[in-house]
Amino acid sequence: MCVQSQYLETEGICDTPYDNPPRWAVMLSAYVDESGQQSKGLVIVAGFIGDKTAWEKCAIAWRDGLSATRRDFLHVVDLRFKREREKRLLERLGPIPENCGLIPVSGSVNVADYYDLVEESPSQIHASGYSMAIIPLILAIQSAIPENESYEVIFEEQTALGFYRDKLLQMISLIMDRDPQIKSGAKRKQLVGWRTMTKGKTHLFEPADYLCYHLAHHATAPESVRALWTRPIVGSRKVHIKHLTREFTRDLFSIAPSLRLPIGEIELMKKEIRSGKYDPWEEMYKERP
Repeated sequence: MCVQSQYLETEGICDTPYDNPPRWAVMLSAYVDESGQQSKGLVIVAGFIGDKTAWEKCAIAWRDGLSATRRDFLHVVDLRFKREREKRLLERLGPIPENCGLIPVSGSVNVADYYDLVEESPSQIHASGYSMAIIPLILAIQSAIPENESYEVIFEEQTALGFYRDKLLQMISLIMDRDPQIKSGAKRKQLVGWRTMTKGKTHLFEPADYLCYHLAHHATAPESVRALWTRPIVGSRKVHIKHLTREFTRDLFSIAPSLRLPIGEIELMKKEIRSGKYDPWEEMYKERP
């Protein structure tokens, strides 16, 4: 069952398509950010996707929107949500992505739905909410754009979890590349790559930061000041969301190894994986047809 609100719907893996999606002529880029990545609760990876022209317009308009303040950048978590000038700033910046033709997308998961199945087990290594939320994010993007469009995903540097995110994306890309329709040339390869950028190098992650903050607060306290003041970032268009349900994640991890390990052994396994001595993903690659 989809849980409906003013502008989004979430379910197991369900989407919120918008009317008359724009059809870009060139490759799209999605700049995304995350919220709650270290928590055992709701984790969201969200942002905006669009073509080069849309992002160029957004960069100029965003800088112009900040120029009236003393801020060089926007990081919503730093706001106090008590000052009228902060509310005006959010109202000024919020509509910019939509006005520039960018599409909001989001993937989310509740870590508490499956953590008891992975705690102190090998699965804990790659079961962070940040990594898991990448799966519905990709599904949201796939369903939000035309099948003949290709795209890349751009992340800010994530030292602790970026390695596991990249491994998961490699697997997702491999599965998509082996899609019979893609192999036969029936449709264009969509996910063409992903990369990271150093924090603070561009304003283009700031709309994603704003969107993640709003979605997180709307999910927990929709009538709160923080949720209401940040609502301008969603504009008039529905956010295209996919969320992994409790049933989906529990089914996924119910078939994973359940062997309990001492924390020290888990940390040792992490070091071996990151050093390249052991690659559990390689085994899964070989298992796929």
